[in-house]
Parts: sequence; C-alpha cells; structure tokens
Amino acid sequence: MGSIRERRAHRPVIYLDIDGVLNPYNAVNPHREFKSYERHHFGEFDVWLTPEIGPMLLALDVEVVWATTWQSQANELIATHVGLPPSLRWLRVFDYLLRDRKSCGKLGAVADDCGDRVVVWIDDDLGSTDKAWAKARKEPTLLIKPRSSTGLRRKDIKKISRWLVDNRTDHPGTNVSDTAAFEPS
Repeated sequence: MGSIRERRAHRPVIYLDIDGVLNPYNAVNPHREFKSYERHHFGEFDVWLTPEIGPMLLALDVEVVWATTWQSQANELIATHVGLPPSLRWLRVFDYLLRDRKSCGKLGAVADDCGDRVVVWIDDDLGSTDKAWAKARKEPTLLIKPRSSTGLRRKDIKKISRWLVDNRTDHPGTNVSDTAAFEPS
C-alpha cells in the first residue's frame, strides 16, 4: 500500500461549486428533498445550505476540492454548514470574470489541478468548452450540472456513486458508498 500522498494522487477528485450547487441560487424555498436546509447570512449574501450533502460526498471516498468564486471563504463560511471539514483544498479561480456561455470560467484552474486523476466536476454553469475538455481527457471525467434553482440532489450523488464504481482507478469496481444512505427519509 502506498503512502498517503500516493493514494491521494490516485483517488478521484470532486471539484465542487457552491452557488447553484450547494446553495440553490435565487431560491425562496430551496428544494425540499433535504429537509435540513437553513438560511445563513454572510454579509450581503443570503445562502441556503444543508449539512446532509457533505457527508454523502465524503462517503464516496474521494478528495473534495472547492472550485468556487468563494475561494478560501468556502472553508471559513460554508464548509461546516454543509457537513464538510473546514480544511479542504480550494482552487484559485480568476478566469470566472471572463466566463461566457461556453465555460463556467474555472476550466483553467481545474485542468491545471487534476493531473491524470479521475474527475467529477459539479457546477451549475458548465458550458460547451468545459464539456469538450472533459470529453477530450484520457482519464474518466464526469460533469454534473445541477439546476441552479434546486442545487445538487440525491439523484446526482447516486449517479456519481454508480459512475465511480465503474471508473475509479485507485480501487476499481469497489462501491465505497452506501447508496441506501441517499434514499429520501
């Protein structure tokens, strides 16, 4: 068995956005699939978050990395409210200011970071340039584009879990998550 660094280098990575993914964007009442959504106030921002999603993602035995314009504030303000540790790596995304309908503007940061790892990228603004990059990669890459008004849902996490069973390279064919945990309560 390799070192922790070697294992991390081969574990699949999830690049995770916040607004429109963990925080249903412009939601008056967020999707009620998760009963535990709560409104949080961060300065001028009202954010809807649920602590249920983070543990579901961590159960997939992946590295979760923030790919969001919140950048370091994702750990400081958001992480514990979504059930994630406040110590996740985060990408410096500057090209989001240049985004257009073809890209969410984070592709450069994601492409530079992922190396040859299996990638799941969850963002509500993914565009055709992001999709073309994913398709052109030699390594398995899954893009999840939730509706921004509902955010990430159980069915999305189930899809990721099933896809990882078939595509992970660190221990292929092993379902590391309990999909029963994703059923509505």
